Amino acid sequence: MSTPTGFHVVVVRSDGRGARHVSVPRWSTRVAATVIVVGTLTNVALVADYTRLRREHSIVLASREHLDERAPLERRLAELRDEIVGWDACTPRS
Repeated sequence: MSTPTGFHVVVVRSDGRGARHVSVPRWSTRVAATVIVVGTLTNVALVADYTRLRREHSIVLASREHLDERAPLERRLAELRDEIVGWDACTPRS
């Protein structure tokens, strides 16, 4: 008994008028399967990376908004520190 050298595919038209017999070499099916597997894994990796980047981007935006809210408070604290330093300079030490 001989070993099969490839896959045999029968393509039948939808109206049933004819069938076509196609022989596909074994190496081409292995190449196609490899391409499909590598393509699927690459797609999964890219989607995972994209999801991670979106999450990090939303965290950066939230941090930026938080810092924008704190900016007036930070400026006021700096003014108060300067004022306290000015009071210490005016107060005589005993």
